[in-house]
Amino acid sequence: MYLLLAQGTPRPRTVNDLPGRDRRGAQASPLNGAVAWRSAAGVRLAVQAAGLGLALCGAALAQGLATLAVAVAVAGVFVSPLITTAYLIADETAAPEARVQAGAWVNTAVNAGGTAGAAAAGVLVGWLPAGVCFAVTGGVMMLTALAVARRATGRAKGYGKSRTPEVTR
Repeated sequence: MYLLLAQGTPRPRTVNDLPGRDRRGAQASPLNGAVAWRSAAGVRLAVQAAGLGLALCGAALAQGLATLAVAVAVAGVFVSPLITTAYLIADETAAPEARVQAGAWVNTAVNAGGTAGAAAAGVLVGWLPAGVCFAVTGGVMMLTALAVARRATGRAKGYGKSRTPEVTR
């Protein structure tokens, strides 16, 4: 999709404007484009990061496998919107000729963070109980949410309104 945008192809306005494979993936998500966000993307990013942090802290308190599975599932609900919002912010804040590169940097950050987090978790799990590892991870996400919230609310305009395509029925 980024390649199409870089070549000057018009931006898709609805899910049905996307190429075939992307359209099927986008339609599989029941909330994709269905929410008309009223808050700035920076504020949403902070709220989503805080939600993920709280869910991970909740996983630290899980007493059994079933409650751990529920807590991790709740945490998983925040991951895709968080990453999507990061892409939207990169797209909003980059100059038109640099949007593809900004999206690539978000992708690089997600992959590098996942790799570094997995490596750190692998080391820590050998020394600490799993609950402590979840609590540390949740705490890091809460600090990230705080940093993003301070930056988003510290600007007069925030990150601006995202250009989420309108849903047509």
